[in-house]
Amino acid sequence: MATHMLVCRGVTVGAVDVVDDPFAGAARLDIDVELDGGLVSRASATTLIEIARSTAAAHAGETGAMIADAVAEASRRETGAAMATVTLTLSPTTSVESVESVESVTQMAQPMPEPACLGVHWVATSGETTTAVPTSAEPAEDTGDMHADMTSHRAVVSMESASPQAAELFRDVIVTLDGAPGTHIVGISPLYHAMTADGGETRTAVAALDTTMGAAALTAFLNAAARAHDGNVELHIVDIDDADGRARIDDGGAGNRAAILAPWMDMDPNATFRGDPLAYLLANAPDTPFAGLESDRWIIGGAQ
Repeated sequence: MATHMLVCRGVTVGAVDVVDDPFAGAARLDIDVELDGGLVSRASATTLIEIARSTAAAHAGETGAMIADAVAEASRRETGAAMATVTLTLSPTTSVESVESVESVTQMAQPMPEPACLGVHWVATSGETTTAVPTSAEPAEDTGDMHADMTSHRAVVSMESASPQAAELFRDVIVTLDGAPGTHIVGISPLYHAMTADGGETRTAVAALDTTMGAAALTAFLNAAARAHDGNVELHIVDIDDADGRARIDDGGAGNRAAILAPWMDMDPNATFRGDPLAYLLANAPDTPFAGLESDRWIIGGAQ
């Protein structure tokens, strides 16, 4: 699968007060932003530039490291990238640029002091990072762990939305998941309609995938995908064969929700959830009378 990066270098932000500025305010602030993975293919360079500028301005009066951290986090969160790396550069302006006119320079009794250094950089990273593979000169002590990092995990992901365009949202999520590095979809359930406890309506579906992402990385990816759709879709890892991760995931209460169990069982009748057959859990789910099949051809746009 293709991966994408978005790089914006030399983003100028104007006058921003950096508390640990060694140039006494006579400096220029520039930002380099690099986005990698996740939903980068959907991110706009213009939007990224505005995020960098507005975030830096909002954090004026803080240290360079704090501003860099804030820009990295905002850039990753608002674009849906898996990782954002930000380099904040503070460079001294020339003596001519720091005064109003050339004539004033000639009238100065003493020359302008030399800047303390040629520039200051702060680098910050937000998001999932990968463990570097040791070079041949520094072999890994435990090759088994390195191999495990690339092991494919079978995961089941639930999708839920109260939007009238739920089916379209789900199709978009599936395309996004299938396009993630090391990931491909291996099963998709029918679309279900369910009534919620407060009398509202919701639609649900379940997808199975094989992915090299562990539970934490997949959770971050799903959170980014949900943000990209303005929170109109809820995404949860229902199950994953990453044993350590399974204990930490937020499964959305799938074990007692027919709205999730029913489509999952349609997709995989032999599946179990925490050791219990889905049929047993479905029979005891309190919302079983309120969840029903809406379409088994929704993935290609069919109504029934």
